Amino acid sequence: MEWRHTLVLLGALGACDGKDDPPPITIDTDVDETALEETGEEETEPPPRDTGIGLVVTVEGQADILGGAAFLGHEVQTLRIWNPNTDARTKARCVWTWDATSWANAPEQDGRADPLGSAADPATDRHAECPNCAFAFTVSFARRTQGDDLPWDTDADTDPPLDTDGETRPLDCYSANLIDLEGAGIIFPEERWEGYGYDPISDNDDNPNTGWLMLWDRMNRIWVPFVYEATVTEGQLAWSFDLWTYTY
Repeated sequence: MEWRHTLVLLGALGACDGKDDPPPITIDTDVDETALEETGEEETEPPPRDTGIGLVVTVEGQADILGGAAFLGHEVQTLRIWNPNTDARTKARCVWTWDATSWANAPEQDGRADPLGSAADPATDRHAECPNCAFAFTVSFARRTQGDDLPWDTDADTDPPLDTDGETRPLDCYSANLIDLEGAGIIFPEERWEGYGYDPISDNDDNPNTGWLMLWDRMNRIWVPFVYEATVTEGQLAWSFDLWTYTY
């Protein structure tokens, strides 16, 4: 430990009359320089990073209904940069796409009984139990693929993504520092099935082209509202909802 010695001289200096003057007083003080340094303002940890930017995973779908006889389309999960304050979002990045097909039209379900029954056996047909539904299907989701564009996007983007995470990394599903969404259980399985129905009445807007996407709740064995802003346009059902958000 280093010490600093300070000499303080008190008394008359340069007396001119030759009389006895009080001897100078010498005070030797030892000051701990480390202690002096510690009296300064303590360093504090920087605040947590908060850029006001987030990530959002959405579920989106479009399917042709074909007069209520078949359900043929796609459902996707997409990753986007998101501003929670304005809800501004980038174009879809890292698109997971499933073929979405009514059970009777799904090649992967050939020969398997529809888990929600069929109209041929009204005693077991759960589709008819969907309240106020214009149509209801057992939808099979299969052949998941991963890409950069929505399956119904006619203006496919062939350029590399320009969006970044605020630093230097491109925002796509291959960015090494993004969360492993599939490992976290956020991305749906390769194959699955759901009961989907369309209820145009319960939103009370008297518009048959807007309504609720209903979901078959397997645990409770009832139909429940799933998406409150589904639409039907020229025989095509569309739906979208935010599944997961993360701000950083």
